[in-house]
Amino acid sequence: MKLGGYSHTNGITFFCDVLKLRTVYKKQEIKYEIKWIIPMKWLRKLEKKPIIGGLSVFYYQWKIFDNKVKALIFSLIMIMFLDEFFHIPNVNNFMNLSINNWWLLGIGVIIFLINFKRMSRLLRYHGAEHKVINCFMKYGYVNEVLAKQSSRFNKRCGTNLATVFLLLYGLFYYFKVESILLAVILLLISIQFIKKMAEKETKWDALLNLLQWVTVWEPSDKELEVAVKGFTKLHQSYLIYQKEVMDRNRVFKA
Repeated sequence: MKLGGYSHTNGITFFCDVLKLRTVYKKQEIKYEIKWIIPMKWLRKLEKKPIIGGLSVFYYQWKIFDNKVKALIFSLIMIMFLDEFFHIPNVNNFMNLSINNWWLLGIGVIIFLINFKRMSRLLRYHGAEHKVINCFMKYGYVNEVLAKQSSRFNKRCGTNLATVFLLLYGLFYYFKVESILLAVILLLISIQFIKKMAEKETKWDALLNLLQWVTVWEPSDKELEVAVKGFTKLHQSYLIYQKEVMDRNRVFKA
């Protein structure tokens, strides 16, 4: 069973091979929204292929993001494409900030401080997401007691993927080698690296998870409750789906 999640400021979206379930806590009420995200057959075949198998990660992440995040990602990609072919001056200047442009970073800090309450809730939900997934991977089921005792760090976290990608891309950038194609290839390589690292415990795990001290916070009891209830509904839905598939296969064989 493929497992993953995406935290937002008012809850968590968990996903598996075929379903995603958005869990939102708003106005003292937990609400759920479930949708199919079954990938195409050709994409499922590619999953086991080296390097290009990482394309399935793009698919699942795109499926679970909400429209605001999709719009932001699409805008950033368009800026990268435009800069690649037309060399936009403002983009290049932003990537190479001079002392006179540090005010841009100041604005970013101010925006973060204004939204600190929302951002901190997002990071706590991120921790709740990890705890629930780690709990299920260890015990095969989830409850609030076991989830609370589980680690908030997860080697498959997007933070780790971003860290590995930036290290690789930074190396090429240092030698003035950069392109969109290179970025895509390095991202696919980073995905494979993270997958391999997640398969076993190593002495490098603490170093790999280092940035998660910043991006993954310890959740409150309520945030953990939201995560547990959301994941439980996803798992129950997945079991129902499996049973229906097995029953259908028996009918066809008969």
